[in-house]
Order: sequence, then C-alpha cells, then structure tokens
Amino acid sequence: MLIRTLAIAIMSMVFSVTSLAIPISPSVKDVSGYFSIDSQNAFHLFADSDNSNLVWYIPKVASLDSAGGRPVFSVSSEQILSGPFNGLNSISFAGQFNSLTRNNRLSALRLEALLKGFNLQPVEAIAANTRIILAGFLLDNEGRLQVNCTEETWSNPSGTIVIPVCKAKSQTGEWLAVDFLSEFESTLAQPGNIGQKLPFSGKALPGWEYAINTLLESGTSWDGLIQFAIEWQLPTYSRKLDAKYRIDWLQLSDVLRPKIKRTGWRLSLTEVNEFIAHAIAERAGVKITYFKDRTQSQSAFSLTQKLRVESSIKNRLQKYLFTFVSHPSMLSTAARIELLNAPRKVFLPSRDELENKWGSEVTDRFPAIAQQYDQSSPLCLHSVEGKVCHSPMPPILLPPKDIEPPTNHQGYYILKANYLWLINRTISDFTVYHTDIEQVSATTLLNIDCVEGAIDQPIIFVNELACM
Repeated sequence: MLIRTLAIAIMSMVFSVTSLAIPISPSVKDVSGYFSIDSQNAFHLFADSDNSNLVWYIPKVASLDSAGGRPVFSVSSEQILSGPFNGLNSISFAGQFNSLTRNNRLSALRLEALLKGFNLQPVEAIAANTRIILAGFLLDNEGRLQVNCTEETWSNPSGTIVIPVCKAKSQTGEWLAVDFLSEFESTLAQPGNIGQKLPFSGKALPGWEYAINTLLESGTSWDGLIQFAIEWQLPTYSRKLDAKYRIDWLQLSDVLRPKIKRTGWRLSLTEVNEFIAHAIAERAGVKITYFKDRTQSQSAFSLTQKLRVESSIKNRLQKYLFTFVSHPSMLSTAARIELLNAPRKVFLPSRDELENKWGSEVTDRFPAIAQQYDQSSPLCLHSVEGKVCHSPMPPILLPPKDIEPPTNHQGYYILKANYLWLINRTISDFTVYHTDIEQVSATTLLNIDCVEGAIDQPIIFVNELACM
C-alpha cells in the first residue's frame, strides 16, 4: 500500500512538472541566438516555461507526404450545383503533409543542442489550421495590386446576402479569384508533437483550372502562386476564461464591405486592423462578453483586458475575413514565415497574478519580465515601491521586434467572399482565454513542388536530380 501510494505521489509530481513545460514567447526569452543561422532559418525555437535547459522546436517548412513512392496529393474538378456559382467548375485539393519530410536540418539541430547542453523537444500541438498566401499577381506602375471586385447578390432563408467576389490580374494576364470556395482545413490525427502527418482539403473558386494545370504540367514549385501554411495552436498553462464573443457574419460583412470598397478593395495590415477595431467599437457584428472570476460584463474590467481581448479578436478575424496576396519578387520565404508568425503583444497581468500562475521565481527565470515591472518608463506596468509609472497607458507588452505591416511593395489583404460562411453559418461563437507569456501559435509553410500530372489524373513526383 505504501509503495502504491508513493508511486501515485511520484506520478503526480511528474504530471505537475510536465504540465508547466510549455513554450514561452521569444519576447520574454529568446533562445534562437544559441543556434546557427541555418537552424534558425529552418526551425522556430522556444524556451521552456520551467526548465532552462529545454528548447522546443517547430519546423518552418514542410512538404507533401509520400506513400508507395507517390505524393499523397490529388487535384480534381467538380461542378458547383447551387448558389451564385451554379454550373461553374471548382478545383478541389486533397492531400497530406508531413511536417518533418525532407527536413535534413533536424540532425544538425540536435547536435547543436547537445553541444550547447540543451534538451531538444518537438512542440506538442493541440490543433492545426491551414492558411493560404497567394502570389504571382501583377502590380501596376505605382506598385499597386490590380484588383477587380463584383458584389453578387444571393437570396436564401436568412435573407438577401451580398457576396464580394474579388479577382486579381495574374502575371499571365488572367483574372483569378483571390479567395477559395471553402476554407482549407487540416486535421491533427491526435493532439501531440508536430512530427506527424497532416491531412488537408479545400476548394478554389471557379477560374483556377488553367493556372493549376500549368503548375502540374511543369512540375515547378507552387510557391509563386499558392503558398499553404499550417498554423499550430500550442498548449497554454492557463485556461482562465477572459471573454466570449459572437460574430454575426452578415452584419459584419455589411459594415466592412462598403468601407473596403472605398479603398479599392485592397488593404494594408494596418488598415485591416483599423476596420476591425471600428467594428468592435461600434458592436457592429461583434458582441463581446468579458469575464473576471465568476462575474461577467459587456464592458471590460480593465483597459488591459480590453486591449488583450481585442488583440485576439483582430488576429482571428484577419484570418477569417481576408486573403493575403504577396509579391514573390519582394517577399522571400523567410519573410513570409515572419509575416505569418509575427510576434504577438504580450499583455502582462499584475505581478501578484503572474507569480500566482507561474511561481514566485518567474521574474528570476525571465529577467525581461522583472525589468518591465521595475522600470520607470512609458512601458512601466504599474506603480512599484520606490518607482512611479508616469504613463497613463495600461500594461501593454514586452515589445518584440516590430514587424512592419505589408506595404504596397510587399502585399495586400483582400476581402474574402466567405461564400459558405455567409450562406450556411451566419452566427459563430468564440472563446478567449487569458494568456500572457506563453507562445500560443507558430506557423509552418507547406511546400508543393516536384509533383506533376493533371487535374483529375494521378499525381507523381518529378524524376529529376533537384527533386531527389
């Protein structure tokens, strides 16, 4: 009985320790500098919340999986049978990525970690979502994307729906839809580390047949036209409820669409965030309920909470409502990763709250945090004995390296049609949990290259030395 009790106690201790072992934002502690530039280019690297010798990694680039010597990938054509695109053909994609396929840097990374005295572990992901970057579109003489949008009207039991259908001029002179009929989806086989196979599927709007067939016939990389990316959702230590919000997609679309139309349908990231912020402030299609302990309110309990929750909402809606179109000659693969994985603001709670969550030694483990609490500066978080915060600003952030919003020379955000969302799912509910120094997400670019075939035909790997 004593042995059994002791075993349970030991298991409990192990669970307690491992439950604290999660990746920390590089804004708080950046460990990438301990590794070579090649390793930094190939992997996201994160410090651990508890163990200073533990480093978490996520590959920055992955490729198609293979089975029996063939790529796990298919492209097919399917006629749309209802809605405003009735009778037109849509291109469907289905396949599977392997996050560690062709990643020949992993052995080198492990050796570097060993020589530096680090224990290296793949991050444990709890969810994965597919994102799309489009490229290969013409810019005019002033460096602006050539966009043409029409507003299609469709009636269903929910009422009259206006669907924006935006097209941009490709380098071959075609006007291609800058959106997809259904959001690409990817599924984790099970929650766990990122070294696993990831099925994905999705459909393009009509008009992509020629461009996709050209890529399949040539066997060249798709990155110059379509870039897939997996956004990993990482585990966090706290599941403390911060807010819940409801999105009325029809109302939000009706508010945003006229404003975006006046910009010529193309926005910078700054403009995207401004438009979403206005919708939140006006409660136009976005209604938030804030929580503190067991109390809830339509107003935030603090300015810090308001900014923290709104930042989370902007991040989500940016992905749901807009497609990013880059210019390949201006935006490298590394720049795309940086853009998609832009450091988020770290909103710190009071020192007592932070120490209750992470332990009293948290400021010893992460000196950058202690500096924020103790300094008297515009970023001072609150009054501390002997130190007075002169700034009226709330506790905002440990500033990461600033990521410049895309300029006209890097890319634009184009409003999605959100066809299926507007017709089938007019209301969505979301939950925001209170996080602070945790790293909540990271992105892996998914490369489609060295494959050839045709739509509705088998796809094979290109038998060339460069693809081996």
